[in-house]
Amino acid sequence: MFLIAAIVGLAFVLNARRALRFQLFVVPAFFASWVVTELAPQLLVLEVVGVAAFVIEGGARSWPGWVALAISAVIALLLAGSVREARRVAQRFDDVLTEAIGPADARPVAWRDYAFPFKLWNRKIRRDRDIPYAPPGTRRYRLDVWRTEAGGTNRPCFLYVPGGAWLVGVSNKNHQAKPLLMEMASRGWVCFVPNYPLAPRSKFPAHIIAVKQAITWVKEHAHEYGADPNFILISGNSAGGHLSSLAALTPNDPEYQPGFEEKDTTVQAAAPFYGVYDWTGAQLGELRHASRVHKKGMLRFLQFTISGRRLKNDREFFEHASPWFRVNADAPPFLVIHGAHDTLALVEEARGFVERLRSVSRQPVIYIELPGTQHAFDHFLSIRALYAVRAISRFGEFCVGRAKPSDPALRSPTSSA
Repeated sequence: MFLIAAIVGLAFVLNARRALRFQLFVVPAFFASWVVTELAPQLLVLEVVGVAAFVIEGGARSWPGWVALAISAVIALLLAGSVREARRVAQRFDDVLTEAIGPADARPVAWRDYAFPFKLWNRKIRRDRDIPYAPPGTRRYRLDVWRTEAGGTNRPCFLYVPGGAWLVGVSNKNHQAKPLLMEMASRGWVCFVPNYPLAPRSKFPAHIIAVKQAITWVKEHAHEYGADPNFILISGNSAGGHLSSLAALTPNDPEYQPGFEEKDTTVQAAAPFYGVYDWTGAQLGELRHASRVHKKGMLRFLQFTISGRRLKNDREFFEHASPWFRVNADAPPFLVIHGAHDTLALVEEARGFVERLRSVSRQPVIYIELPGTQHAFDHFLSIRALYAVRAISRFGEFCVGRAKPSDPALRSPTSSA
């Protein structure tokens, strides 16, 4: 039993170092890699306790036990390496942000900050739930508002678009980005988190239309929650990274504002992370074999499940849906974050998107690539998540400081937190 447990544990840890990308195993390999990577400190403690228990019960009295001990030592070393790698992202964030927007005095993440990774609540933060933001007012057109009661007025707005593959049963405002929302709200931001229509019941562009409706609702109602709608930082992860970046790059686009074409849907900054930026396969010829196979699978998924259209028959539709093709000189400041080991959203695509955006944008475009990092690294209080949410708040405060809103009373989040 000791030997079998050690072999299984080693397989999980090795998969975390480089998750499988074969189509049949992509999703289970991702989940296994994600859990091990982000919970490495907790798993290291469990590994030590588990090995001690096996040894006490006589698990090292024969050669299988000695082999298991050796494998367990390797597992512990690899987990310790994952913890060190996670801690090094602090320097990565600080180096990139300092070069782009200036230095900041940031305290390091302490062990007590991530000792309980699923403690995703804060009694100082109020959450108003299920507020209708668009007709017909069904549950897919409702949002939550996160804020502190003592934050004051004229605070900047943070609009977070949940991810989840654009699919029913996966994308939900109740289950995502709680570390980020707690961080932003505690720093004085007023946070808005909408649900939106999902495939296969609703086909794209229903998703982005709903996000635009949420933006217009925030602009019209933010003052009711102590916020100033003149500054909106939009963000999102995975599919939400796609939708938030697309919304930021297509302000007031009538194609995605049917029936509310006259409404203002501009945002002042964007911070997508591990998003999907190209729906056409523009990079297919440049990708390695495994990445190319994965991207082809993604393109089939986008055609048959998400949009209900064929790329070969309607390429313009897919280009319009791709932030890759919507880059422009008037884009707001961007912070793009992506994991180097992401097996669901290609890091090569994030790099290419940033390069294209930088070539035309008049505003800062900041890219932070995190070594050893999987998809969905921000879902609970892990080391990486804590440093990432601080980086986003730091970027947001920089953008607030350089913005020139029509209302001069707009307050910096640090002054109202």
